[in-house]
Amino acid sequence: MIVDSSCMPVRAYALAQMPGIDLRVIHLVRDGRGVACSLKKRVIANPKAGVGADEFPRAVWRSAITWGGYNLLANWVCRQVPKQNVFFLRYEDLVCDTCSTLRHLASFLECDFSQVIQHVQLNQPLKVGCTFGGNRMRMKDDITLRYDEDWSRLLSHRERRLFLSLCGGLMRGYGYKA
Repeated sequence: MIVDSSCMPVRAYALAQMPGIDLRVIHLVRDGRGVACSLKKRVIANPKAGVGADEFPRAVWRSAITWGGYNLLANWVCRQVPKQNVFFLRYEDLVCDTCSTLRHLASFLECDFSQVIQHVQLNQPLKVGCTFGGNRMRMKDDITLRYDEDWSRLLSHRERRLFLSLCGGLMRGYGYKA
C-alpha cells in the first residue's frame, strides 16, 4: 500500500489511468477559513523542525483561490474514479469523532485500524510514520489530534466574509456553514 498525502489531485488522476492499480481516493478537506488562518502565519526557517525556508504570510484572498482550486480539482478527480473507491473526509469530523471516522475509513481501505483506535480511545499520541517532504509533521515523533477553530477569532470579520465570497458555495457543498 502506498499513501500519497500530497495536495496534488492530479497524481490520483494519473494513477487512475493505470490499469491494474486498486486506487482508493480519500478527499480530505478542512474548513477553508482554517486553512487561510494557518497560511497567514509567518514561519521562520528551522531545518530541524522541517522548515527549509521562511514561509511568509499569505493573503486570505490568495488562500481562498488556492483552497478552492485544489478542491475543485479534487472533486473532478473523484468523479473520474469509481464511486466505491472514493472516500470524502472532513478534518473536523476526523478530530471530533475520531474513532467512528477511523472505523469507516478502515472499512473503506480494508485495513485494520484497531491499534490506532485504541490509542485514540486512551488519549495516547499517535506515532508519525514514514513521511516524505513538505509537511512539518514528518519531523515530530508523535501527534495528538485536536479540534482547531482558531480561525473564528484570528480572522477578521472582513477576512471571513472575503473567503466566503470566493468559496462559500464550495464550502456549503462540503457541509460547512457559511
